[in-house]
Amino acid sequence: MQRWHCNQPRLLLSPPYLRLAYPLEFRVCRQARFDERRSFHRRSLPSITSADDLSTEMDFAASQVNEDNTPSPEGSWNTVSANRKPASTARPRSELITVGIQLPPGTLTPKLPLYDLLSTITAAANLSPKTSAEVTLQAKPAQSLVFLKTHSPLTAHSYSYSLTSLELNGKPITIKPYALSPPISCLGVIHNVGGHFTTSQLLHDLESFTSDILAARMMGSTESVLITFAGTIIPPFVYFKRVSFRCRPHKPKPPTCTRCLAIGHRAHQCPQHSVPAKCRRCASPLPADPDAHVCAQPWCIHCKVNTHSSLDSTCPYLLAKQRDCAKAAFLRRTAMRRATQPSPPSSSAHELLSPPATSPPGLIRR
Repeated sequence: MQRWHCNQPRLLLSPPYLRLAYPLEFRVCRQARFDERRSFHRRSLPSITSADDLSTEMDFAASQVNEDNTPSPEGSWNTVSANRKPASTARPRSELITVGIQLPPGTLTPKLPLYDLLSTITAAANLSPKTSAEVTLQAKPAQSLVFLKTHSPLTAHSYSYSLTSLELNGKPITIKPYALSPPISCLGVIHNVGGHFTTSQLLHDLESFTSDILAARMMGSTESVLITFAGTIIPPFVYFKRVSFRCRPHKPKPPTCTRCLAIGHRAHQCPQHSVPAKCRRCASPLPADPDAHVCAQPWCIHCKVNTHSSLDSTCPYLLAKQRDCAKAAFLRRTAMRRATQPSPPSSSAHELLSPPATSPPGLIRR
């Protein structure tokens, strides 16, 4: 019987059926030589980094150049090291704080780069370069809106209260930034509070035992208060000055423009700011002197009838848009509630915990 020795041809990897045919000393010798070759490759090859990692910065440190062309001593190595920056941990979008800025119509043009606008805004807010480097900008040119997003509440507070004016193209612009509601929040309304109060007074006197109140403001010149709650559940009652008020879900209405009488934007966001405004009753262009205009009969630009005006509360088109807007708000609140609440147990787990249909009462199969 022929015996296998270590001087015979070696295989780095052998199939499982050859392990029984080879003797033990051959396998030990082959494994030792394989480990030696693997350690050789580990010492000679550079570290490998991901090719699609854009945040990696390679700093290769090579050995000194041998100008004398002398043979290098045996056992010396010319290693190449690779250093990379630690990967930055991105925060989820739900933690971003958004501050909105309404600019005059026609301000956001292709001639104004957005990065120059961001530099102007950060310079007007008197923020440090390190703090301003964490702020990102998103613009809506059609509505002349700018949104600043940051992770720091202090930075958002600085933009909301210290930023009052800008200088664009050599012209001063008065602005009024406002903080947007968090992504996971809901709106409620209370009516007949008996006066007009400031935001600080409302936040001081409003109380809720089931939900946290994030913001509050008066709705125009009415005695209704719009309250922003954290989460997706609107409390049934809210206390204002220790008096209970019924709180109902806010049903937003579609924005209407008083210049062009269109639905979908406000007057300060009207894209037709260079066109004369239209009469709210007859929808005809107004002259330079509004007192010289005489309305013949009402006209609705949406329904194309002369029975009501374009902004009449009884307009069927406007009522349909209000229903669609309220339905969209309800679906959004319901979707957020389902996404934030824990999912119910699966049917398989429920079947294991529930008693079988054929078992006698009082016995539960586990």
